[in-house]
Amino acid sequence: MFDHTAESRVPPYYLPNPNTFGGMARYIKLYALGLLGLEEGIKRITSQPAKWLGLKDRGVISQGMKADIVVFAPEEVTDKGTDDEPRRYPEGFRWVFVNGKSAMENGILTAGRSGQVLYTRPSAL
Repeated sequence: MFDHTAESRVPPYYLPNPNTFGGMARYIKLYALGLLGLEEGIKRITSQPAKWLGLKDRGVISQGMKADIVVFAPEEVTDKGTDDEPRRYPEGFRWVFVNGKSAMENGILTAGRSGQVLYTRPSAL
């Protein structure tokens, strides 16, 4: 599947950076499933950045928190983009919920637009 809406503003103009589509899949494959372990790897892309950015209602699954959840099959996560065609969606992600509303169902993007711009004040590291 290709997405032609994301195009770069730097040469080559017609291609986005490969991390636009496959960055998280690559991170999960190399670090969360490899060097760091799944628990530590996921913490580094969820609760840890939320804490640093002062997002008190995000980053963990708990009552009263925003429901930003990704359901994936770790052994199936794969970055499908190439240097020639980086606009390929990664595989292995099944469900995505943003603010409790479905953004992906059974690996297919929905038209849901439940996201919002977050204004943050980074806390001291």
